[in-house]
Order: sequence, then structure tokens, then C-alpha cells
Amino acid sequence: MSTQNDGAIETRELRLVDAEGKIRCKLFIEEGEPKLVMLDGRGVKRLGIGLLSTGEVGLSLYDDRERVHVALIVTAAGTPDVTVIDRSGRELDVVDQPTTKPKDDDFDLMPHVKNKGLKWLLKK
Repeated sequence: MSTQNDGAIETRELRLVDAEGKIRCKLFIEEGEPKLVMLDGRGVKRLGIGLLSTGEVGLSLYDDRERVHVALIVTAAGTPDVTVIDRSGRELDVVDQPTTKPKDDDFDLMPHVKNKGLKWLLKK
């Protein structure tokens, strides 16, 4: 049920549908906290963003079987947590950014995953 008051619409869940009527995005309240979920054309959850009652905020990226592969969480106290999971379900070690700036001035940030050689480089 939705209501309109002073130009604002209030509802428990908002669903965005594509031209074929398939739900592609949902904005809703779950256990008292807001959530946003984006679905692919088959209705499979691919992105989730939400607040938790513990004060954490999170972002999850899913594969086409709704398995989480990247989870970014910030605790209520501001502590970040990054989880990267490979195709086999194994959690990979995420290494902190180097404390000293690399000698090569072509990039500012170089987080990487141990033993996999995955690097994210941000060019100036």
C-alpha cells in the first residue's frame, strides 16, 4: 500500500520494471533497514546495497548464480572490510595498500589480491 502526502510517495517497496514488465530493481525495507537490489534480465540478483541494524553498510556483487564474489562493508565505527571470493568459493586475501608511494608516479593506488596478481591501478 502506498500513500501520497505533501508531494511525497510513501510505500514499503518500490519496483522498477523493464519494457517487458520484468522486475529489474527493488528498493525496500527489510528488518527495519533500507535495501536496494538490482536484477539482470533473468531476474537474478547481481547487486545489493543495504544498511544493517548493526550500523554496518554493505555492497555485494553477485555472479549469475547469485553467489557473492565481492563484498564491501563499513562498520558503524568506520572500519572497512573487503571480501573477494573466487569462482570456487574460496575467499582471497586482500592486501592493504602499500604505506610508501611506489617509485613509478603513474599510479596512486595499488591494492591487489595475494597469489593471484590481480591489481587495480588508478592512473593520474
